[in-house]
Amino acid sequence: MTKHYYKILGVSEDASTEEIEEAYVLLKDKFNPVKNPNSIFLREMSEQLTEAYNTLSNEERRIDYDYDFLGKAKPKPKVIPLIAFFKCEKESFTEGEELLFCWEVIDADIVRIEPFGLLVDASGEQRIKVQKGQEVIKLKAINTNSEVMIETDIILVYTPQTKQVGVPPPYEGSLERRRNEDNTRVLNTVYYPTTNGNRVGRGRLFLGLIGYLILASITLAIIPKSANLISGLIAIFIGIRCIILIRKRFHDIGQSGWLMLLLLIPFFQVIPALILLLFPGNKGANKYGVRK
Repeated sequence: MTKHYYKILGVSEDASTEEIEEAYVLLKDKFNPVKNPNSIFLREMSEQLTEAYNTLSNEERRIDYDYDFLGKAKPKPKVIPLIAFFKCEKESFTEGEELLFCWEVIDADIVRIEPFGLLVDASGEQRIKVQKGQEVIKLKAINTNSEVMIETDIILVYTPQTKQVGVPPPYEGSLERRRNEDNTRVLNTVYYPTTNGNRVGRGRLFLGLIGYLILASITLAIIPKSANLISGLIAIFIGIRCIILIRKRFHDIGQSGWLMLLLLIPFFQVIPALILLLFPGNKGANKYGVRK
């Protein structure tokens, strides 16, 4: 005779899997044969609890047990609908255009096309007027017995209609576009001086530094040693002129004037000096003029 597993676990016949597991854990601890190894009752109860739990915790075993022992009808398997295909004759549309849709659905008793809310047969074809904002067309298939719904969609591309009144205006449009481009180009154009008198090349840098050095030597030799303030101002003036000359030279070779800071770092002065004397100047324009 088959045992009444629900009564053994102390749960109802409609108990969930979680309730069955909670009852098994509680009773398994209560009738644990480890507490009294010589107790035949505890050992038998532990075996019955394990047998009942293994049967009722497994969905397929529980269905067979309920059918064989309790006479319950076996539940019908869920039927999942299938969309064989859903197609449209075109991938794009214009406002109010009628498009031909065709479809085929299996194992569904409700078939609907959204966003139009159309109830249609399981298979067929129909022309539908599509408006702007209806680019995503969905086909929904529902099986009410198994309460399962699936859907698929078609994404269309909306193409606005081009109005042609009188002579098409591509020529006028191109002229207007060209005027706007010319105006933008004029606004964004940076104009540089057309002379290269301010550009400093290698030769001019070399001669300029030597000239300032000779000028400083002659001036300081003529001025009395007691005139320290005048000597200092002349040295500062010549130093500033040399810095301006070096900065222009950096711009002439396309380098940032901030590279002059290396001149202030001991043992690194040779790097910018080599750059200034060895690199040729760049052609073209910068803020000191145009070099051809």
